[in-house]
Amino acid sequence: MSSGPRPSDYHPLSLDVCSCSPTTIRALESPVRRRVLGVVLKRRAVEFDELASELTQQSEKSYPDDDTHGLHATSAVLRHTHIPKLQTAGLVSGPRDNDVLTPNLHPDIYGGPLTTHLLRSVDQDVWAAVAAVHRDRRRGEVLSLLANAGPTLTLTSLASRLVESSVRESGGTSERRSETKADVEITLHHVHLPVLAKVGLVDYDTTSGEVTYAGDRWFGLAEFVETLPPRMRAEP
Repeated sequence: MSSGPRPSDYHPLSLDVCSCSPTTIRALESPVRRRVLGVVLKRRAVEFDELASELTQQSEKSYPDDDTHGLHATSAVLRHTHIPKLQTAGLVSGPRDNDVLTPNLHPDIYGGPLTTHLLRSVDQDVWAAVAAVHRDRRRGEVLSLLANAGPTLTLTSLASRLVESSVRESGGTSERRSETKADVEITLHHVHLPVLAKVGLVDYDTTSGEVTYAGDRWFGLAEFVETLPPRMRAEP
């Protein structure tokens, strides 16, 4: 009998992270941006200076010996890095003339999974893992093949199946249709499988070539693949 995790063992909010849009997931991989959005959602409207002050206090409590978390440094990185990325993702508006930030009418916020509880409760490892998948379509295809034919496949089998799927895919680009099995093996071995292994979604044995799904401490593989956009799934 299998001793793997049961659905009730998974983190209850991990799949809610997966249900966010890809742009939201990539933007919120940063814990700083999650804290920013959490404050904005809680307050509904917050002045930039108040936000910078609150995040500075949080950082000083977490990193008391690090002098890079002062108010000036925090204000600069918020204004020039984190807030623009949240704006690009469509999650916040402002700060404009009155220097106030407000949440946008984004589907992930209104009627969607994004809440202050979600932003505060889900571990960084989950956000990083899901974001890594959404950064490249091929990683979703690998996981979908493991869901359909795994949970363990060899590198050679994965490459063959990916090439076959690309050939069958009527909407594929000419570049992807011309991929060879050797090309796919090389990019899997050197790029995609190391990334998926680093974030804890697969175990990759470079000696045997076996690839096994390893993210079941967070969510079931089939459930995770169901949250991926159809274009990120390989045809079985």
